[in-house]
Amino acid sequence: MPVSRDDGTTTVVTGLQHLVEKGLNTLPPGRLAVLTHQCAVDKNGTHLLQHLSAARRTPELVLSPEHGLWSTHQDMEAVGAQRDQVFGLPVNSLYGEDEQSLDPSQAILRGMDVLVADMQDVGARYYTYAASLLRCMRVAQDTGTRIVVLDRPNPIGGEVMEGNLVAPGFESFVGDLSVPNRHGMTLGELMLFASRQEGLNVDLEIIKVHGWTRHQFYDDTGLLWIQPSPNMPTPATAAVYPGMCLLEGTNLSEGRGTTTPFELFGAPWINAQDLVADVLDEVGTSGFVLTPAAFRPQFQKYAGKVCAGARVHVTQPRRFRSLPLALAILKHCLKKYPRQFAWRSAAYEFVTDRLAIDLLLGDETPRRLLEGQRRVTEIVESMTASAGAFESRREAVLLY
Repeated sequence: MPVSRDDGTTTVVTGLQHLVEKGLNTLPPGRLAVLTHQCAVDKNGTHLLQHLSAARRTPELVLSPEHGLWSTHQDMEAVGAQRDQVFGLPVNSLYGEDEQSLDPSQAILRGMDVLVADMQDVGARYYTYAASLLRCMRVAQDTGTRIVVLDRPNPIGGEVMEGNLVAPGFESFVGDLSVPNRHGMTLGELMLFASRQEGLNVDLEIIKVHGWTRHQFYDDTGLLWIQPSPNMPTPATAAVYPGMCLLEGTNLSEGRGTTTPFELFGAPWINAQDLVADVLDEVGTSGFVLTPAAFRPQFQKYAGKVCAGARVHVTQPRRFRSLPLALAILKHCLKKYPRQFAWRSAAYEFVTDRLAIDLLLGDETPRRLLEGQRRVTEIVESMTASAGAFESRREAVLLY
């Protein structure tokens, strides 16, 4: 049941909190593995690993996703095996120097009776934590490891979907699950969906969230927000991320190296006022305000250089759609800056034979439409149509 707060609102009970209240002795017996990061805390901020230690169920294997256990590493930065400085446990990384590091080996999971996963997803296909858990599930088929997911709310709600599915040939670590760019599911629901779609023979248990309904955004839950990755500082970042993450596939700064990544974007050669005028002419102002801005990233793209661009202010989260906004930005830059603007051509998530933007979009067709200067509404409709029967398959696994 949801917990009542002093201000009269209710606090959602996460899968971890529910497990703690039931008692950790209700976890299946046997050798225990954990896939987790810094967000795996209860309402008092007590971490899953602390609870397990107190219950004398200290895991024999701790796995961390991209960015490491404490979000100490930037995107696409390799994380090595290390001894955790907080809990003193050895931690094995699922994001290393090469593509093979993304998958746990059978050797590392063999002998583990249970894998408990507790991670905060942010509602977008590109966010890699779901892919890491899915890859564990694929290996668990052969090792016989039971998977227990401690579910958490989708911070941008569970009603709205945006975008297309991943086309054959465009699978990658940012497209391991063929779901829309904004999928409207929790991590537990994503695993149920993937298990059904792939026909995985794995013992999967979801410890559900209590008190969360699909219309709720993170600010409605009363839960602590602990940033799940270095460039996801607030729930507002999660709101813009499903669209604005596409800028990673370009030479535009997506605001990394500033305090408001993905809400802030640009490049040294942008005319900020022209950009804002063109983008708003294309997509209007439903649920957001776009203001001209200048900024100076401290690292990554254009580090130390002053960039011009814009800042996204989400004013009505339930009306806001980040995908059309991002597509309008890309369309503007393709038209206005043909010599300066470029698609990222360097390796992206260990892939070198396809453009990063195509991996993020899950297909090359939306890029081709952008390059042809088609209307953003037409591109969005094309992407949505490609999702086909996804919604009915999604409905079959919804838990809330």
